Amino acid sequence: MSPESEIQRIRALFTEVKRGYDLGENRLRELGELGVACLNVLARESSIVNQGTAQFGDAEKEYIAWDAPPRRSRPIRKDLFIAEPKKFAATWKKMLKAIDPKQMRLPFRQTDAALYTATQSFSCVIDLLQRGSRKVPGTHFEVLIGSFLGAVTGLNRGKQVQIPGEACTVPTDIVLLRNRGDDGPVLVVPTKITTRERVVQPFVHQRILDEVFGHGKYRSVLVMVSEVQRDDAGRRGLNEICVPNQVGLYQKHLGQLSGFYYLDVPGAYA
Repeated sequence: MSPESEIQRIRALFTEVKRGYDLGENRLRELGELGVACLNVLARESSIVNQGTAQFGDAEKEYIAWDAPPRRSRPIRKDLFIAEPKKFAATWKKMLKAIDPKQMRLPFRQTDAALYTATQSFSCVIDLLQRGSRKVPGTHFEVLIGSFLGAVTGLNRGKQVQIPGEACTVPTDIVLLRNRGDDGPVLVVPTKITTRERVVQPFVHQRILDEVFGHGKYRSVLVMVSEVQRDDAGRRGLNEICVPNQVGLYQKHLGQLSGFYYLDVPGAYA
C-alpha cells in the first residue's frame, strides 16, 4: 500500500470515529483500533531513531522519533510509547475493562501510556505522511480525551457554554455536564497538544465563566500532551518550551484553573 493510500485509510478511520463522537458517543474501542492501525503504518513506513533526552529532576527522559526521510516525526517519550501493536492492543483492552464510573480503579501508569501511545502514534503518522495542513492531531487528541473522560465519569458531554443574554458562547473543547438538578460544578476541559500557542485562552474562558456564573459553577482543567519539540538545528537535540512564570501570572491574576494535566510532564513544571 502506498503512503498516500495509508494516510487516506487512517484519515477515513478517524473521520468515522469523529462522526460518532460528534453524536455524543464515546468511541474508545475504535480509537484503540485506530492506534493499532497507526502503529502498523509507522512500522511499515519508517524506522525508530534516537532523538535525545530531556531533564526531569535528577533523572532524564529519553526520546525517540520515527524517521522516514526527508521527514522525521515529533519526539516521542520512549518509556511511555508502546511501539508493539499487539502489546498496545492488550494494554488498551485492559484499560477499557477497568473503566467504571462508580469507582476509580484505573492504573495510572498503564493508562497514561495507553493514552500517550494512541495520541502520538496518530500524530506521528500525520507528521510523516500528511501533505499540507497537519492540524488534525489536535482534533484527534480532543476526541480521545473527551471520549475517555465521558466514559470514566459517566457524564454527558458538550463543547460550548451558552452565556445568558449574549449571542455568543464560550467555545471550549469539552464540557462534562451534570444531570438536571445536580448542583455540583460543571467540568470544562480544554485540550492542547502543547501550550506554546494560545496558552492564555483557558484562563480567559475561566475568567468569563466566573464573572457570569459565579466562582465554583464551572471548573476548568487543562489537559495536554507534552512541551517537547525537536531542535532542528541540532537534528538530534530536544527543547522543552515551558513558560511557568507566564502561566503563574495568568493563574494568579486572570482566572484560576483547577488542574494542569500532562501525559508527558515537563521537567520545568514537575
